[in-house]
Amino acid sequence: MTPQIDILFANVSGDLLVVNGDLVLGDATKQHQYDIIKAGKGHYHHAPNLGVGVDEYLLDEASLPGLEASIRIELERDGLDVDMVELQADGTINVQAFYP
Repeated sequence: MTPQIDILFANVSGDLLVVNGDLVLGDATKQHQYDIIKAGKGHYHHAPNLGVGVDEYLLDEASLPGLEASIRIELERDGLDVDMVELQADGTINVQAFYP
């Protein structure tokens, strides 16, 4: 498993994480997964077909059965090895995936 070192964001606000005036670098694998699940098609100019657009799924309950498959496909498209994608009853999405 190769960690994806990147600039980290604060979990709550989504702002850049700054400690003692410096940007914080760390394993951003979970952060990348969140971004891909949240982003819709066309969000990333360098990869316009990448993104789940989870908000669109939530607007149309009939499409929810395809959400887990869509998440798996999009994470694999980004190069992740996906072990598990699970949609919980409370709306939480559990993902176990890593960059090889």
